[in-house]
Amino acid sequence: MNDAKPAVFIFTTAYHPFVGGAEIAIQEVAERLAKRFRFFVITARMRRDLPAREERPEGTVVRIGFGLPLDKWLLLLMGPVAFFRERSVVGMPLVWGMDVSQGALAAAVVKFFSPRTRFVLTVQYGYGGGRLRRGRFGLVGVAFRFMLGRADLSTAISNYLAREAAHFGYRRPVKLLHNGVRLEAFLRARSSPEGTSPPTVITVSRLVPKNGVDILIRALPEIRKSFPDVRCHILGSGPERPRIEELARTLGVVSAVTFFGDVPHGDVPRYLAAADVFVRPARSEGMGNAFIEALAAGLPVVGTPVEGILDIITDGKTGLFANVDDPADVAAKTIRLLRDKAFGRRLADAGRALVREQFSWDAIAAGYADVFRAAMLPRILIAAPMLPPDIGGPGAYARGLADAFSKRGHRLSVLHYGTKADPLGHGIRQAGIPLSAFLPVRLLRYAFAAWRMLGEADIAIALDPVAVGGPLALACRVRGRPFIIRIEGDALWERYVERTGDEMTLRQFYEALPRLRLNRRERAWRRMSRRVFPRAKRSVFSSRWRQEIFSLGCPGNEGRMARIEPPWPASEETGSKTQEARGRNMVVLFAGRFIRIKNLERLIRAFLAAAPAGWRLELIGEGPGHSALTRLIREGGAGDRIAIRPPLRQPELRREIASVHAFVLPSLTDVSPNVILDCIAVGTPFLLTRETGFYEALKDTGLFVDPLDEEDLVAKLSALMDPQSFAACRDRLAKFSAGHSWENVADDWLNLIRNSL
Repeated sequence: MNDAKPAVFIFTTAYHPFVGGAEIAIQEVAERLAKRFRFFVITARMRRDLPAREERPEGTVVRIGFGLPLDKWLLLLMGPVAFFRERSVVGMPLVWGMDVSQGALAAAVVKFFSPRTRFVLTVQYGYGGGRLRRGRFGLVGVAFRFMLGRADLSTAISNYLAREAAHFGYRRPVKLLHNGVRLEAFLRARSSPEGTSPPTVITVSRLVPKNGVDILIRALPEIRKSFPDVRCHILGSGPERPRIEELARTLGVVSAVTFFGDVPHGDVPRYLAAADVFVRPARSEGMGNAFIEALAAGLPVVGTPVEGILDIITDGKTGLFANVDDPADVAAKTIRLLRDKAFGRRLADAGRALVREQFSWDAIAAGYADVFRAAMLPRILIAAPMLPPDIGGPGAYARGLADAFSKRGHRLSVLHYGTKADPLGHGIRQAGIPLSAFLPVRLLRYAFAAWRMLGEADIAIALDPVAVGGPLALACRVRGRPFIIRIEGDALWERYVERTGDEMTLRQFYEALPRLRLNRRERAWRRMSRRVFPRAKRSVFSSRWRQEIFSLGCPGNEGRMARIEPPWPASEETGSKTQEARGRNMVVLFAGRFIRIKNLERLIRAFLAAAPAGWRLELIGEGPGHSALTRLIREGGAGDRIAIRPPLRQPELRREIASVHAFVLPSLTDVSPNVILDCIAVGTPFLLTRETGFYEALKDTGLFVDPLDEEDLVAKLSALMDPQSFAACRDRLAKFSAGHSWENVADDWLNLIRNSL
């Protein structure tokens, strides 16, 4: 049963018995999640008496190296080797890199050589942004960028470090997960009476320049003027210890200072319980676990307003800030806390409440469990023919699907044609292929881009059968990835109607296809589609109607078909607007591409026949039919009644739809037009072709027309302009409720994806 649990490989430069903030976090999180995940800790050995492999309550510790300080550098080479050896036993695991250090860098190396391995990076670093940028001649920053560039998800222990990740190029959301504390251990230790004699100041710190322990020593002479018998306890060791000891002798305070060296972490609460004030005048700090532990122990604290400490101390509420590198200010703040016990108690109580609320290991471990699960979710490439602001249903669908997947934590990439698409959500990788190239070159470029993006995806979704599905199928075959194809519009039918001028619906086209004379380009398109569809894991349709038409042209694929309903919107304004409240209540609106299948010439003739004086038809869009429509309007003398307007972005278009009397879309066929969903959302009555997958769901909500029957179109337009009939349309629209949101659509897609992997 143990092997059935998902495996998490933790890469850390040091681990027990070497204990710091990162090591404590690993142990606390892994112990709490050991029943849900199987943990392996890969770390440097660095001491010969430590076993190369050890079983601990939190998991298996694998130590790399020969028991020398050099081992932390060997971790970069031997750590990935150990990972791949262990992975052969546990399957495809998750890799967790802890700290900006050799350990996390080794985890990034694993990701580099195994792109499908999930990599979570926890940004923990105590030396500040200056060292991140310039440390080791700039190599620290280079390594940090390398780690971030390969992380599927990233967490940070402070807001400051989350901002640093963004500064170094990480574009996805960073989840804030502080390090925590076992509050109960510090509550138990606080058994000695308050107000110890003599008064005691304590710091728990590695003795390195960034922690500012030398500033505390320089503050002691001033503190001793008010409290001559004050004691200073220093827990921790490091390269600065000889210099700090010499400084204490030089300043004549050596008798007041006790260096305890490295203390077992379990004993720290006892030392804190015997003190009165915690002081750490740090010059930089990624977060500062020692501050949290001091607050948990009920001590008032003095810190500095730098970097991650700002997440813990609020000056005058949970502690006091002293100026950086200012011994006099450190002394003044410490004296105040030693003297004003009531004030110190208020700060300490507020600090302990903060720890209980935000720094509980139980809550932090639950946060990591969510991160691990999110990282293990399928990574998805959405391949679309377009994105907004380009007009078209597939683009709007791609955006809605990407938003829904992103909210659930999936790592997403979106590939499309065109280079001026609106940016998608934060953290979504996006690439566009220019439309200027010759068609075969354009398809090859799309295939190459898909191949590259599939390196970080488990499955792909094609939102177009041929222009997208063809190159995507090639890329997926090379990469060995499955793909699902959503079939809505039909480029072959569109091309044929545009070329020949034959007005036929999509169903009529496929019923007549064996008798039609396709040109060479159309025959090539047809052959490509026949090769693409059988390679897809599933073919997805939004309606039974569309599925039946597909079966006419491509029989034999029934076993791989699935239906996913469109996202019927929740009404924003339906029923709340009267005809008089609309800004332009005698305007009928169309929006879309100016191509033959949109049936615009018939719409113009029908509107001129049906509309009373004062009514206007507005056509928003662009396309090859623009000049023909302009000529038809001019020759009909309808320039004052019919206007052509340029395309609008989706938010502006929705506002236009909300402001007009009605919306019309009498296309020869329109499979699942997203613009009708906007009409439903804002409560605008609509007229729609009957040749649509929406008919079954909306037949009692809107007006539907036979697109080839001009008299029917005239009659339905007249009904829209009749006050009584229009009121009835509006009432029916107000009652519409389908109850299928983007959340439901995402559920349907994810179920399909899980069954396809």
